Amino acid sequence: MVVKAEDSQGYKPQGAEIANAMNEAGTRMRELTRQYHAGDITAEYLSKEADKIVAEHTQNPIVRTVIPQLVSHAALSALLESKNPEAIKPQIAHHTQALVATNSPHAEEVARALEVLGDYWTSEEIETAANKAVDNAEYYLARPAHKMDQASQDQPDNEVPLEELQDSRSRAKADIGSGIKQLEAILER
Repeated sequence: MVVKAEDSQGYKPQGAEIANAMNEAGTRMRELTRQYHAGDITAEYLSKEADKIVAEHTQNPIVRTVIPQLVSHAALSALLESKNPEAIKPQIAHHTQALVATNSPHAEEVARALEVLGDYWTSEEIETAANKAVDNAEYYLARPAHKMDQASQDQPDNEVPLEELQDSRSRAKADIGSGIKQLEAILER
């Protein structure tokens, strides 16, 4: 499968290349979050390594938008699950900004982060991030059905049944909708 995007030199990344980059970044982030939760690394180290992963994938026009979202989401989720998120506000702020900047639909994580950042960020920063996160999530929800449905039907060797893809999308939409409500509550304060 050729992805219909190219860089200034006419390079078109292949689907397998994108999948491999996402798998590599995801695997590295899972290991970093495991180490963080085990207490083997600090929040600062997790954040620095996450930024390195993003920097390594900036050459590819498709991956350079997907990888930052994947990495920021993983880092932010890990940081928010820490025993004392109040102590690591700079890292939470950094990955919240990165997640919002990638047009991520992960509204629930942004809402959780904004609750922690309430006295760290100004009300304007909170409002800007919340509004952008709502816009990102609403844009995602308004998109037509994902083309994965058709891809599953076209590829009989696909290991993920169509019903599972649809169930996964339904759960994601419910989570995103919940996140929008949380962000709207933050904006009403």
